[in-house]
Amino acid sequence: MLSGTDSPRSVEHTQLTSLMEAAGDVVFRLSSQGEILYASKRTIEVMDPDRALAGTRLTSLVPPADRLAIELALKQAIESQQPSRVNVRMNTHNAILWFELQATAYVNASGAVELLAVGRDISGQHATEERLRHMATHDVLTGLPNRSLLSDRLGMAVAQARRTGKGFSVVALDLDGFKKVNDALGHPVGDTLLRIAGERLQDILRDVDTLARVGGDEFVAILPGAVEESEIQIVARRMIATMQLPFEIQGHALYVSTSIGAATYPQ
Repeated sequence: MLSGTDSPRSVEHTQLTSLMEAAGDVVFRLSSQGEILYASKRTIEVMDPDRALAGTRLTSLVPPADRLAIELALKQAIESQQPSRVNVRMNTHNAILWFELQATAYVNASGAVELLAVGRDISGQHATEERLRHMATHDVLTGLPNRSLLSDRLGMAVAQARRTGKGFSVVALDLDGFKKVNDALGHPVGDTLLRIAGERLQDILRDVDTLARVGGDEFVAILPGAVEESEIQIVARRMIATMQLPFEIQGHALYVSTSIGAATYPQ
């Protein structure tokens, strides 16, 4: 029931505002060009209470790498007349968060095309998915790529070598005497030794190289562009030298030797 001072239009506006506040974690009304016409109070609190959002473009709220994804989603919503979804990062006043945005196009009372973009915070879900992906492709103990990811990187190295004509080498290294450490001092000490070994090997390799742990005490490195015997020997000597240094663990000075082998592609 309307009071004497309430008009149907004001009631309709109040109801629309209430719906937008409840629709999602962030809610925007946009022009067809992606300019923010209205943002819910909750959105303003999440993004930046001290910043005026109306009149700015939605893409200004996301990192540069995600802007094209938003532009394409808005364009698809208008052209298809169907809701369009996209997962993007947004710069809030506390942190960069992941949102699932759904954009829907409609025609307003003036006959102009507008968009309603409703976002749901999926940062927790995204972090869980990232952890699961990392666990599936990395060794839990050392954090290095595992055999699965090594296989993918090897395939990429072969494809790049065929495309560019520049080969690569693969170096495999085993820790001799590691089993004796495990048997004598226990798995916690052995695990620590493996972690330190992985860190040392990573430190002597380039950023473009891939180091993986593929077995108990087995490590494999892919070295893009390194095909000359002299280059490979330098890397191999460094790997051996860093493994010959003592491992200081729980009051023990431990020493292991190494076995190492190398192969090149396409040779």
